Order: sequence, then structure tokens, then C-alpha cells
Amino acid sequence: MVWSFTPMFHPMNSRSPSAGLELFSSKQEDNSMTSDNSKLIKFLEANRNNEKYFVEVPSAMTYGSDLILKTGEPVLTLGGFSGSDPILTVDQFKQLVADGAIRYAMVSADRSRGMGLPGAMGGNSNNAIMSWIKSNGKVVSDNEWKDSTTSKKQTGNQRSSGFGGGTNSTELYDLKLDVKTLPIK
Repeated sequence: MVWSFTPMFHPMNSRSPSAGLELFSSKQEDNSMTSDNSKLIKFLEANRNNEKYFVEVPSAMTYGSDLILKTGEPVLTLGGFSGSDPILTVDQFKQLVADGAIRYAMVSADRSRGMGLPGAMGGNSNNAIMSWIKSNGKVVSDNEWKDSTTSKKQTGNQRSSGFGGGTNSTELYDLKLDVKTLPIK
């Protein structure tokens, strides 16, 4: 019964909660997995213009749950929880951008990973959307939205693409479309 109270006294990872006396062990590595996304949040808040979604993220596990909990804003977790769920087609995503429902999108810079968890549940089904974002968006400079210590404070899921491992250097893209370049319907 004592183990069930440990989350009250030890920092927890909201993405993968656990309980047990080992959380208090001096041998236990600090896996609190807390992240400081304050600069990202400030950047998104300062540049938001009534978009429906605060930002698009690869999955609930990569930034999504943390941003939702810290801001209370709607975040489009494109790949669902793990990053492999095909919740939208490319055309549906393009329409969200064209309608002004979303302006910023996060994409893994690791081309072999795409987004979310590589290899999870049959692989990444959102590569076409990620390619579209990379082709049509403008990369936001890291110094505008990443804290200087972000790499040290990122969660395990933000550093590694989740359960599948590997590096996940995330890029933020601005999808604000130039009205002059939109095709006439």
C-alpha cells in the first residue's frame, strides 16, 4: 500500500506514470522526465492568431501531453498517442492549414523516423503529411523556441522517438501560407 503513495512525493512523468519505493532509491536514475517547454509555449502564445490548434505535434508522447497539460490549449497530436495512427489524410491536413486552423507544426528532423514511434504498430503512417510540412513550411530557428538547456531537460520520449529509440531532433515549422501563392480554386 505504501508504494501507491510514492507518486505524491516524487516527480512523475505524465506520459508513463509509475509507482514504487524504487523511486526513492539513491540508485534510481532521475526519470522524472519533466521538460521545460516554457520558451516554446511563450513563442506559440506570442505568435498565435486565433488558430484552432495551438500546434501540431507528432504524437501525444512527443510534446503533446506536456503542452496540453501546461497550457490547456488544443494541440493536434497528428499520430495519436504513439505517433503511428493515421488520423488525417494529407488533403485533410492541407485544408486545416488553408482554413487557418493550424499554423505551427513539429516534425522530427530524423528522416528515417518521420514522427512518433518508429516501427510502432506497423510503422509511421503519416510520412506524407510530414513531407508536405517540410516542403511547404518554413523552419523556425531553434533559438526562437527552444530553451538553451532543452536538450538536457527533454523527456526521454522527446530525445529518443519514444519506445523505438534513436534520436529525435525536432524542428518547428511555420505553415502560415502566403495568400499570393495559393492556387485559385
